[in-house]
Amino acid sequence: MNVNEEIKEIIEDINQMKTENRLWLNTKELAQYLSVSVPLLERWRKESIGPAYSNFGTRKIVYHKKDIAEFIVLSKVKTL
Repeated sequence: MNVNEEIKEIIEDINQMKTENRLWLNTKELAQYLSVSVPLLERWRKESIGPAYSNFGTRKIVYHKKDIAEFIVLSKVKTL
């Protein structure tokens, strides 16, 4: 499976979730999808790691589904 196929598969998986918006996830939704805590995602943002995000105003942070999928695929560590 190539990178684009993996990204498409992850987006399809994310689309199975019941979310606030069809194009992006909020922090709570992403934390649930990745099985991590909201504070961990907040720390990742402060440390400039994790998936790319958009900031709407002072409190609304969203993660576009494609950025989430790319982050997951590109973070893969290959082993023998």
